[in-house]
Amino acid sequence: MKKARKCIVLFLSITLIFSSFSLVSSAHEFSPARYPRRVYRDTSMNIGVAQLTYYISNFSNSNYLGQLRSTIHDWEWEDAGHVEMLETSQNSAQVRFYDTWDNQQFGSTAYAVTVPWTMEGTARVYGAGWTQPIYSKKCKIIVKNEVYVNYASQKKDNFSNYDIRKTWAHEIGHCLGFNETNDGTRTIMRQGKGSTFGWINYWLPQDHDRSDLKSKFGYTLVP
Repeated sequence: MKKARKCIVLFLSITLIFSSFSLVSSAHEFSPARYPRRVYRDTSMNIGVAQLTYYISNFSNSNYLGQLRSTIHDWEWEDAGHVEMLETSQNSAQVRFYDTWDNQQFGSTAYAVTVPWTMEGTARVYGAGWTQPIYSKKCKIIVKNEVYVNYASQKKDNFSNYDIRKTWAHEIGHCLGFNETNDGTRTIMRQGKGSTFGWINYWLPQDHDRSDLKSKFGYTLVP
């Protein structure tokens, strides 16, 4: 494995490049595809499950902490079974959540940022019913994520609690390897203040997101 690389994903549009040979694709994947460091087969549901271990820092804002915990619950219950989130220690967590913000590093206007560390790896993609592997898919393995929210920017734009939850949900989507989608698709990966979208339940993963989860993780293993 090559040395893990640090990169920053801001609330900015990123051009997507789709692989012509991939049999499993998602409208919201980075190019090349990114996967959490553990995706396992759940034998009871007979599907692939992306496991995210997480750590929550000592939040100074108790409301943001409450909205984050609600969002974690939302992902586990609105994910068609493909996402598992487990709280753990800071040192062993794949995802670390913070309610602090550095204007010098991230700018003053973004609502949130996910900072991932990645390394080159391989996902094993199977056929329906876990038949023999279709192929070994070269990808980026997300070793660790740090997620920050900009309380000042959100307060300035009058974020409701549901807007806060939408922001947390969007950033967790990045931790699963999904990219921004700003083409009008009804998805948690659309950037911006959710209450301006004109959808009900905009803070929850949508049908399109569940379809992407099934496509990406349904019969996939990552060691």
